[in-house]
Amino acid sequence: GYITGKKYSSISLSAYVKAGYNVEKWEYTDDNGETWNEMSMYQSYDGSYSVTLTASEIDGTDVIVRATGEFLGVRTINYVNEDAIRATGSSSILPSEVTIGDTVTIYYTSNNGFAITGPATIDGVAAENITENSTSIISFIMPDNDVTITFNVSEYGKLSYTPNENITSVEFKNASYAYDTITSAAPGSTVYAFVTVADGYKLLGGSVNGGEEIPVTSDYYGEYIYFTMPSDGSDAVVTFTLGTTYLVSSEENENASITFGYSDKTTYSAAGETVEFRVRANDVFTQIDGVTADDESLEITFGKDEYGDYVGSFVMPDHAVVLSVTTSPIESQTLT
Repeated sequence: GYITGKKYSSISLSAYVKAGYNVEKWEYTDDNGETWNEMSMYQSYDGSYSVTLTASEIDGTDVIVRATGEFLGVRTINYVNEDAIRATGSSSILPSEVTIGDTVTIYYTSNNGFAITGPATIDGVAAENITENSTSIISFIMPDNDVTITFNVSEYGKLSYTPNENITSVEFKNASYAYDTITSAAPGSTVYAFVTVADGYKLLGGSVNGGEEIPVTSDYYGEYIYFTMPSDGSDAVVTFTLGTTYLVSSEENENASITFGYSDKTTYSAAGETVEFRVRANDVFTQIDGVTADDESLEITFGKDEYGDYVGSFVMPDHAVVLSVTTSPIESQTLT
C-alpha cells in the first residue's frame, strides 16, 4: 500500500520463481486489468527477480503486478559423494530441482578430511552443454532429464610410523609445521615428521610405505624428514632409520681449538655420517699445521675454505674419535 501525501521515488519488488517456470516479463495495471504495462526486470545470480515501479508510474491508484511466462518443466540433480564437499560462492546449498534450459553453476570445495582429486563426472549432460568443469566449478545447461554429478574426492590418508624402541616421539605436521600436529593429510600434500630419539641414537632418514630413503633435515625446530602423501589417498606408514652415535672430541691444545658446528667442543655422530669441524688458532702467532685422529686409518680432509678459515671433515667410523691439532709458532716481527 501507499500513504496519501507521501512521495515515492520508486517501489521495488523482489520475487523468487519456482523451478520449472520461466518468467518472460513482469507487468502492472493501474486500471483494474484493462491495460497492462511492462515493468523493468532484472534477474540476479541466484535466480531471483527484481522489478521496479518509478515515480511517474505511481499516481495514487491501486496497482496490480503479474508475471507472465511459461512452464518449461523441472528436472532433478542427484549427487554422489555429496558429504565430502560443500557449496561455496553465492549459495551454500547444492541445487536439487532445476528448470530445464537454465544454466546451473556450482562453486564448491572439499570438507574437512577430504580432498578433491579431479573434476566431477557429470552424467546426463551432453558435452557441448557443459561450459566448465574443474576441481572447484561446475557449469552446464540443464537438459530435459535428470542429472547425476559424482564428485571426485578422496579421504585424507592416515599417518603412522613403524614402532621403534629407540624413538621417543614422532609429530606429523603440515606446511605450518611450527604449530599443530596432524594425524592425516590430503593426497599430494607435504608432511613433516619430527622425530625425537633416545640418547645414543640419531635420526639418519626414513622411508614411506617401503619407498626410497629420505634424508634427514635439521633446522631451528628440530630434526625431521618430509615427504609427499600418496596421490591416491592411501595411508602413509613411515619407517625411520636410526644410527648408533659415537662421541667425537679433541685433545686439549693451548695454542688452538677444534669445534663442531660453530662452538661445540664435542659432538655425537652415527657411523657413515660426514663430520665437519673447524680449527681456530688462539693467537696470531700460531700456525695450524694439520689435524690427526687417534684412529690412524681415518681419512681426514683438511685445509682452508674460501674465507681463509681452517676446516675439515671425515666419515664417522663405528667407534668414538679423538682429534688432535698440530701447530707451530709464527716468528713475530716489529712494526715501526
